[in-house]
Amino acid sequence: MDKVIISDINKCSACNKCIECCPIEFANYVKIENNERKVYIDSSRCISCGKCITVCFNNTRTYQDDLTQFLEDVKTQKDITFLVTPDSLTEKFENYKKVLGFLHSLGVKHIYDASFGVNITSWASINFLKEHNDKFYITHTCGNAIDLIQKYYKNLIPHLVPTNGPNSCSAIYLRKYKNEKDSKIALLSHCISSSEHFKEENNINYNITVEKLFNYIKENKINLEEYEEYDFDQIDDTNAKYFYNTKDLSENIAEYFPDYKIKNIDDKAYIFDYIKLLSKNFESKSKYNIYNIISCKGYCNNLHVKQHDFNDFTKIPKGEISMNKLKKVIISSATFTFLPSVAILIGVLALAPSLGVPLPWARLSVVGSLQYEGPTANNIAKALGLGELPSELMNPAAFA
Repeated sequence: MDKVIISDINKCSACNKCIECCPIEFANYVKIENNERKVYIDSSRCISCGKCITVCFNNTRTYQDDLTQFLEDVKTQKDITFLVTPDSLTEKFENYKKVLGFLHSLGVKHIYDASFGVNITSWASINFLKEHNDKFYITHTCGNAIDLIQKYYKNLIPHLVPTNGPNSCSAIYLRKYKNEKDSKIALLSHCISSSEHFKEENNINYNITVEKLFNYIKENKINLEEYEEYDFDQIDDTNAKYFYNTKDLSENIAEYFPDYKIKNIDDKAYIFDYIKLLSKNFESKSKYNIYNIISCKGYCNNLHVKQHDFNDFTKIPKGEISMNKLKKVIISSATFTFLPSVAILIGVLALAPSLGVPLPWARLSVVGSLQYEGPTANNIAKALGLGELPSELMNPAAFA
């Protein structure tokens, strides 16, 4: 699999929504072919976040994972082990044990709950932070966000805690302690963006999304009720039991460092704006000791949904609005709010010597503006056959 995000360019209407939502400049580019504009992906710049897929109403953009390759390989290779993020599985399927039973029937050797990887990441992060407290640090559970920093915001690299993400930690653990050194390891989760990251690390061989598996089962009319239930294989050694708990990364760190202020960033709707903001202000004195980048709500980091604020550097509204768009909205709103008031103020000042301030102020601010009432009165006079209103009649008393 060479590319994660792919395009059916014939469906493209060049609406530019993909360009607008993309957090990476020039990751999309326009070409004119046969007098038609088409938007292409620059794969060398794309970080596979998938935002363009969610906004494309033509279904031009989609993604590919490793499901097809896995289904082909499992026919001949039986040494394949699965790691599964359970929350993403239960979101799509009513009975996850039937899904695991289907995978097991294909010849999958072991199927493990990947949740314990969060706590290995926590353990590694805490060990690092015990020795380093000279600046703010960025902890993380998402390879996609780290790829973003390493490619485009390199001044933040010294602030990254040097740990693997939870799923990679789970795979490393299985290879080292559970005799899976030579196995092919597949990850079943919601994530499309980690494929390239896993390929570089070479700890996870197949990145498979629950959505693609769900569609495959539906399209091939596979009846899951025909399969025996299969539950996660247990890891019974002492080391693994130490890593199983219900806390997420930030909670584990907070327990060890109770005085630390930790900022959780766990929504792709604005995570990219936040990282960009951090990069611009990284030399400023930070309000937080730890910035914990989760990227997606729940899933890899348990279903802990947080409320967000940006009081440490600036205010960014919740949603997909960028700082540039926000500034434009503020400027245009201020312009159309205050400019009409200038005309009212001029009218009040002109009438004040004859009528005082209160009456002109009340009339012009509530009833209408001076520049509109004069031409309107003149037009009405002409319509009634009175002709042009003479200038001597257009005095302050006429507007009282």
